[in-house]
Amino acid sequence: MFAATSLGTTPKQSDTLTINMLASEIPSVKNSASAVLYDPEGDGAAAKTDLIFVPSSLFNAVFTQYDAQGQPTQGQTHGWVHHHRFLSHLRHIHLDGTATAAATDDEDHAYSVVVGHRTGPLDITQPTTVVAHLVNIEGVECLSWPVTQGYVAMSSLYSWDYSCLPPKSLNVADAFAQLGTSLNVLRPGLTQDDETALQAAGAVGARLHSRLNDGFSMVRYRVQTGEVSSAFFRSPLTPNTVSFPTTEQPQWPATSTTGQKLQILDQQLNLMDLTYSAAWNLGKTLALADQTFAVALSRVRTQILDVAMKMAQEAVVKTWAADLGIPSPYRTREDVVGSIADTIKKVGKLPGSKLLQQDPSGMVHRWFRPEHPKLDLTYKGSEVDPVIDQYLAGAAALIASTTDDDGSSQTPPAPYNEFNVPYSPDWAVVLKWVMDQYFLVNVPSHYLISDASHLPTESLRFFNIDPAWVWAMVDGGLSLANHLDRDDDRLRDAIKGAINTYLKTQIPGLGYVPPVPTYGFFVRSALVTKFPDMIVDLKGTDKQDPNRPPEILRHQILGQDTLFGLLRAAPASPDFCSFLLREPPHQQYFAAATDITTQSIEMAYQRVYTDPTANDPDRQKTIPYIATRGSPPQNRGANYIWGTTSTSRDVRILNVENYASDVQTQLLNTFKSNPNWYTAPYASAALMGIELNEPCWQLEVQLPYADPPATGNASTASHTESTTTTSGQQRPDILLPLPPKRQHPPRKKAVFPSQPQIACAPHPSFTDRTRATSLPRRHPAPHTRVPRLGPSTPLPAPAPPLSDTTPSGPPQFTYMLYPVGSASAGLSQIPMLPNSAKQDLVFSIVLTPGTEQDFLLTSLSFTVPLGPPRPLVAQGSDYRFSGGGAAMLSNMRFVVVAQFDLGGRTLTLTVRPRSVSGSWPASRIDELSFLLSGVVVQTYDVATSVDVPVVARYEPDRAFPGDLFVELVPPPPPVPPVPPS
Repeated sequence: MFAATSLGTTPKQSDTLTINMLASEIPSVKNSASAVLYDPEGDGAAAKTDLIFVPSSLFNAVFTQYDAQGQPTQGQTHGWVHHHRFLSHLRHIHLDGTATAAATDDEDHAYSVVVGHRTGPLDITQPTTVVAHLVNIEGVECLSWPVTQGYVAMSSLYSWDYSCLPPKSLNVADAFAQLGTSLNVLRPGLTQDDETALQAAGAVGARLHSRLNDGFSMVRYRVQTGEVSSAFFRSPLTPNTVSFPTTEQPQWPATSTTGQKLQILDQQLNLMDLTYSAAWNLGKTLALADQTFAVALSRVRTQILDVAMKMAQEAVVKTWAADLGIPSPYRTREDVVGSIADTIKKVGKLPGSKLLQQDPSGMVHRWFRPEHPKLDLTYKGSEVDPVIDQYLAGAAALIASTTDDDGSSQTPPAPYNEFNVPYSPDWAVVLKWVMDQYFLVNVPSHYLISDASHLPTESLRFFNIDPAWVWAMVDGGLSLANHLDRDDDRLRDAIKGAINTYLKTQIPGLGYVPPVPTYGFFVRSALVTKFPDMIVDLKGTDKQDPNRPPEILRHQILGQDTLFGLLRAAPASPDFCSFLLREPPHQQYFAAATDITTQSIEMAYQRVYTDPTANDPDRQKTIPYIATRGSPPQNRGANYIWGTTSTSRDVRILNVENYASDVQTQLLNTFKSNPNWYTAPYASAALMGIELNEPCWQLEVQLPYADPPATGNASTASHTESTTTTSGQQRPDILLPLPPKRQHPPRKKAVFPSQPQIACAPHPSFTDRTRATSLPRRHPAPHTRVPRLGPSTPLPAPAPPLSDTTPSGPPQFTYMLYPVGSASAGLSQIPMLPNSAKQDLVFSIVLTPGTEQDFLLTSLSFTVPLGPPRPLVAQGSDYRFSGGGAAMLSNMRFVVVAQFDLGGRTLTLTVRPRSVSGSWPASRIDELSFLLSGVVVQTYDVATSVDVPVVARYEPDRAFPGDLFVELVPPPPPVPPVPPS
């Protein structure tokens, strides 16, 4: 077929059996007619399309015009496509309650719908893969009729494959009914054998049975000493409400530093419960993995500490000054400005008040200032430590507040609630992370479902959320960046208090506090795979609180067949009436009939109304259509065509024209007594879209029961109603636990230390005093004159330049170079070993005592000459020393780097400080010795002296050269062996 095209004789087909080829080559395909319209000028020579080649017998049957009895009409001259006007329409769909489709800003969700009027195979006995194509029929009416070639080329616009199920397979209605019968809480499903075995184990079995019913699982656990044991673990999703000790009870710590304090020993089974310890460590791991949160939390801690310490120190200083009866040394700008008027008044009264004359101490105590008692203003100081908690709480409230001005004088301002502008942008990041933990965002699935038996396939499970589990996880995340407290993290407690304030404060304009999930559900079913946007809805009652409507806080697909949802509270009266699972309108499918076989078909026409106020008591009652092959109902025609002959099943298409006409006629006949209910003059694509649409099935769980059912109650799924049950529990507390108020000893009042008393006469009267006369001089003062400098007066000589030996010169180092183990000689000598043996050389650098100066050392470099063969170093390369390497011996504050020069003539060894500033004070250096390993020393016939230049560099940009002379000496003669005695 394709020999005349560029595809050759073996074209490659896609997974859906299409062939991609040039549109210009379609007429060249042998034994094939083309329904593809191609314009060389408009489409271009490079235009390609995906083609399917339909057998001409099937093509002729699909595009034949049929009469009301399902027989081909006479005189057809071209392909018939007029009936496709009933098979496409546009829908505007309401998508609230779906997992992903509604997560857009556009509220108008419009979908184009194209319905195929051909059904799948009817005689299969096992699932069969079927390929579907959306084809372009624009050129069908242009083909001569009937098509006589073997195949017809059609352009495939979109294609997919699916599994066609045999008759009596599980359908949507049965799947919804199965979900209703599987309703239970999230706990392991114990078989009867399991129950019997646990009962036979006595008290231990009863305790283990209780733990399993509480949602616990057994996990592998390694204790700190290394032994492998077993332990209990439970996810945050529990089958019942968790009763947990409060923070006033000593066994439940509000904060933890490692999570180990949250382990609980089951004293009856001698097994450790790792639930809350694992939650704490998970929270810390998630926090460490979130770099943005970790940095923001560190900054928030710093902000709270700075504000709290400032307020605490100010309060402590003022209290200390009040105790001593002196003015406070800590005064703000506002305090100084406010006291200027009073200060001026007091200074103005001093001349007339005669305070100095009335002071009995006189002049002695006029300028005397007693020594003040010492004041410790550090974080752990005796003055700040007892009062810092309240200021940390106030600072956290300030950092967690908003900058929006709501016109109130609230102090501190209202908390940031994600609807206003935050005081600190970092706090917005921290709050978002904490709230994500409340919603179990990013919590791994194996933490949510600790054992696969908790959530079997085709099941619906409800659960409570353990608040203590969430507390532990949040506490673990907030434990980062603690650099102050070892046992009691006060900053973390302050942050928790600010979060609790946010959770307790109503959001302005909404009338309710931030919602937090405390209940939820899992749906694991093939329905989730088939309908990823399955609608979850909650029906309220007339008695529900208008400020707390039933709401789904999280609705997400966790796996291919698993739907996860979180609710604000447990479904219970009077808030909730029922819980609904419903097919999404945009993912529903279309069906030709309610039942179809190789010999019969049954249809159920839905009642359609053009009057939205129609009150039809039989609205759910359908209009039946039943036909057998070859015998359509009288006066209603054939709605389905099985095949081209009386026994074949090769066509399997709807007779759309007769189907639409029959639906229109039956609706008008049904509503004869109420003609205003349906007034459409003719059938339309909208009418056929409704009739071909499969009923919208839903599962309704009516609430509540007093206790959760043991195995779930049977329910019936239908497109009207289904009934199952669950339990409602009281909503637990969601606030983070805080430690009890810390107790401190009573504060001691500050007093002046005792001062020695000095006896002194009273201050003399100013009016009785006279100025003292100076004593007469026996010898007059000499007359001196400073000589004037003339042009011939020589100027003083300039000071000589500083030298290395002057006290202000650079530090002096003593350099030596010798092999390892030869330091005792005190000489820089290196033996020249034969056979290129490698040696480890010690560069000894010792600061000469008494030469330390205020110099900042930036580098100390040694330039070692190299002999042949020299390494090849390319331009711009960073060729490093390839031997054993250079390493510091003891002073780890410095690092040594070995690097060749460009020509490979020298090796430069540079000692640099490990400092951000790039320098280090020379006064704090004792020695800088390092080791160079794996050195091959060049050999000479006689002893040779080598000069190793040394340069010491100091800030700012000062260099002082030096030299290290090394003598290369022949190796010592071998020691003769000692003869045996």
